[in-house]
Amino acid sequence: MAYQLLVFAHIIGITILGGALIFGQLHQMRARRSKDIRFIAETYRTLYITIIPFAPIGGITLFLSGSGMVYLAGYPLKGWLLALALLFAFEVIEGITHYRPHSKKLMQLSREAAQQGIMTPKLTATMDNRLANFLLYLDIPNFLIIAALAVFKPF
Repeated sequence: MAYQLLVFAHIIGITILGGALIFGQLHQMRARRSKDIRFIAETYRTLYITIIPFAPIGGITLFLSGSGMVYLAGYPLKGWLLALALLFAFEVIEGITHYRPHSKKLMQLSREAAQQGIMTPKLTATMDNRLANFLLYLDIPNFLIIAALAVFKPF
């Protein structure tokens, strides 16, 4: 019974985290396509107040339920499990060290630009940050690889 509850919690965690990642991707793309500074500011504010709480909740749920399932099932440390754990750790570290501060900076800069009524060069430079964009667009493929490793257990 405990294992089934952990599986259910894991599915809920996947849904929360996956939804937050997809929500973030779609809103980032919408903000980048728009030239209306008020829309951009509102989009980044919405992103910050929705993704920042939901992504950690989903991640913590996944970590706790996944650890419990591995313990109860008695999985030995195999390659797929190690790869899954490393990719998950990369996602968590990237989210904490890069995405959260970058999102906060985008929210603040877009709010300032909306008050001025123009697209500021600093906001444009922050939105065009290559590392931030690369890491943002790496989230969904990384999430799908983690899910595939968990489902198929290839090696």
